[in-house]
Amino acid sequence: MTSTTRILNLVESGDQVALELVYAGTHTGPLVSPQGQVAPTGRQVRSPGAGFIRVRSGKVASFHGYYD
Repeated sequence: MTSTTRILNLVESGDQVALELVYAGTHTGPLVSPQGQVAPTGRQVRSPGAGFIRVRSGKVASFHGYYD
């Protein structure tokens, strides 16, 4: 899938950052899901998500992302 990520909201506190995201793209290749592969449809796809980042010494130490 060819995709983009748009940040809707960003909150920073100390060494932590929380992001509200929207993933968007076109379904151009097989998509792996818990139920098996989904064949490409060529349709537009949008999915909301959240990301949580911890920074140490100016570098990303961890990233956890979740999508719906």
